[in-house]
Amino acid sequence: MRELTANSKSFLKRSFGSWTFDTINTVILIFLAIVTVYPFLRVLAVSLSSSFALTGYPLSIIPKNFTIASYIIAFKNPMIYTGFTNSIVITFIGTIFDTLLTVMLAYPLSKKRLPHRNMVTIFFVATMFFSAGLIPTYLNVKSLGLINTYGALIFPRMINTFNMLICRNFFMSISPEIEESASVDGANDITVLYKLIIPISKPIIVTLILWYGVARWNSYFDCLLYVSDSKKFLLSVVLRDIITKGTNERLSSDRISVNNFELAKTSVIIISTVPILLVYPFLQKYFVQGIMVGSLKG
Repeated sequence: MRELTANSKSFLKRSFGSWTFDTINTVILIFLAIVTVYPFLRVLAVSLSSSFALTGYPLSIIPKNFTIASYIIAFKNPMIYTGFTNSIVITFIGTIFDTLLTVMLAYPLSKKRLPHRNMVTIFFVATMFFSAGLIPTYLNVKSLGLINTYGALIFPRMINTFNMLICRNFFMSISPEIEESASVDGANDITVLYKLIIPISKPIIVTLILWYGVARWNSYFDCLLYVSDSKKFLLSVVLRDIITKGTNERLSSDRISVNNFELAKTSVIIISTVPILLVYPFLQKYFVQGIMVGSLKG
């Protein structure tokens, strides 16, 4: 009872400005949530509706004449399986390499004893603002013999400078006494990193995995640029081809053909989105902590 009274008093003591600020924030966040979630629910509703029900279909998030026919049609397309498999493999392998190399680069840059640390950091930061350009990058990939290989989808974008800086700042927030105690016991830098620092850096590791995983899963430009073999297409490129082909077919006056295109498009969009949506809830708590700590110190 006393706790309830204390909470009531603290609520009454809140200033009008604080109450107004919280109210405005709540309204804005609710609006952003609706704007973000509605398009996904709309696409999901269309993908679960029949083609005949889409004529004059209002902007509703409830399926009309519920059916999974669009998903059956989508999975009958062999390119869906090919793209889905390629995307999973490239995302898994690419994310492992991306995260590992980012940690291996960020850790030494977080140590003040590293010679010319600031100059090296500036060198990497410069890559965020300046690049060689598309043609030199393509020629570089071609000279390495990576054209039409899975390596072209993995190696050119293995380290993101922004992610590396966030990881570096997180490592800088770790108390140096932890490493000093391990060094006294005879541990070298590699042992300290893999047996001491990484186990206590789960938030930033998970954050890197989420960032790199989403980027790899949604990537399509590298595949368009370096790969012409349809057996190596990613799911995002398969989706693009379906939408492009369907857009050309929409010039036809056949309403049923247009509706079938809409169903195929929306079902493939859902198929390509669901894997990331299933992973995110398991990583969210670490993601928030990693962002907060990694962005404060530096």
